[in-house]
Amino acid sequence: MKIVIVNGSPRRNGATAAILHSIEKQLLSLGADVEYYDLSVLNMIQCRGCCACYSTGKCVFNDDAEALFHRIIFSAGIKPFVKKKGDLYKGVTDKWAEIGI
Repeated sequence: MKIVIVNGSPRRNGATAAILHSIEKQLLSLGADVEYYDLSVLNMIQCRGCCACYSTGKCVFNDDAEALFHRIIFSAGIKPFVKKKGDLYKGVTDKWAEIGI
């Protein structure tokens, strides 16, 4: 089973990361195929509102958000656990909303 964990906190080593790494460790011990991503270190270009994705289903910017979108699509499912949407998380999910995730 492929599981993608996305840390949307700007603090790579903060409390959210500690919790997510703990979950990652548990999943790995159960034999899951886990990929962990920190949004704070990915190269993501903010949506410019060009709406090209409406017709193509793909963002015109070939950034890490686009690649992460495809990793998530082919994972076991989408289950967001969000306490508060920070700028990083909101930016990437707004972008994905435009292309249909």
